[in-house]
Amino acid sequence: YGQFMKFIRRGAVRVDSSEPPGAPRNVVFLDPDGQFVLVAANAGRSAVPVAVSCGGRMFATTLPPQSVATYRWPAAP
Repeated sequence: YGQFMKFIRRGAVRVDSSEPPGAPRNVVFLDPDGQFVLVAANAGRSAVPVAVSCGGRMFATTLPPQSVATYRWPAAP
C-alpha cells in the first residue's frame, strides 16, 4: 500500500492492469502531471523478468522474489 501512497498522485487515473500467466500482478496509473506509474508485485519465490512497452517506449527489468517495484516515465516524449 505504501507504494501507492508514495508514488501515485491524487487525481491519478488507472489506465491498465494485467495478470498474464507467469508475470507479476501489476497496475498502471496516469498521474495528473503526465507521468505513467507502474506498480508490479512478485509474490513468487523466484525472480521474474518484466518487459514494458508503452507509447513507443520500452524497458526490461527483473523483479526479485517477494517484492514490489514502482516505475515512472513520461506519458509523452
